Amino acid sequence: PVLARALSPNRNIRAVGRGSHTEIYEVTKSDDKKNPVTLALKKSLDGQADQIQSLEFSPDGKLLVSGGFRKLLIHHLESETPDAIIIYPFAGRLTALTFSPDGKFIYIADSLPSQVSRIHVLQIDLGKVVKTIDSAHDDAIYDLAIRADGKQIVSASADKLAHVRNTD
Repeated sequence: PVLARALSPNRNIRAVGRGSHTEIYEVTKSDDKKNPVTLALKKSLDGQADQIQSLEFSPDGKLLVSGGFRKLLIHHLESETPDAIIIYPFAGRLTALTFSPDGKFIYIADSLPSQVSRIHVLQIDLGKVVKTIDSAHDDAIYDLAIRADGKQIVSASADKLAHVRNTD
């Protein structure tokens, strides 16, 4: 099953989480009215042991991040293997990801269904979590979004709530 997908900022690369593999497709536009867009499979990335729950491109389109069960993978698109594998301090499925507008931080939803979910802030250049928001929701977080100025983050959850938080 496909549980996650992402489109690069310049809209020419599509990533699809298919089971435990991430498939990278090149998006090509054409003048054909029946098929205005074609997808060509460029490569498949491995590394997750469980199904991929979330995918996100960095704002510059150079990094692709995937979240699975207790594991975050950071790929440079040119490489075949992950540049970083981060497993601490995750407790559940990483169900949503979003980058800060400057690309320096990744916000990660760490979800245990029907239990407390957390949001972690990972600093890219350090390769580690620098902040955790405990009890972010009372159920799985399904989406994260950040304002263009990076000052607020919104989370949406199965607990039927959306929370707006200051990023500082």
